[in-house]
Amino acid sequence: MISTTTTLHRDLARPLPVPAVLELLRDEVGLTERAIARAVGVTDRTVRRWNVGGPITTDNVERLDDLKTLVTQLASLGLSPPTIVAWLHGRNPFLQDRRPLDVLASGDFDAASGAVSALRDGSYA
Repeated sequence: MISTTTTLHRDLARPLPVPAVLELLRDEVGLTERAIARAVGVTDRTVRRWNVGGPITTDNVERLDDLKTLVTQLASLGLSPPTIVAWLHGRNPFLQDRRPLDVLASGDFDAASGAVSALRDGSYA
């Protein structure tokens, strides 16, 4: 795993091909293929195909980018990779106790990003 969240934030903030995004999310952040698949709304097998350059729809590119953006936002707050993974899997009071991964899977990036903003601002309701 990467040693600093600053490096993680920098690496995730730049444009990357899909296999490189998956590698960063998996190897540097610590997300499993199952968690990535869950957030994007596909199967683990589909994510494995993307890892080797398999085709990906525009909708799935956008959902993967949403996950990458959310992780980038969390890293910019200084959260460590294990804390980012825990936050994505944990029930969130700002999301009415839904898990951020499930909110992303439902296509509601704005709500998930709002939860990051609430974390940043310390304004959990």
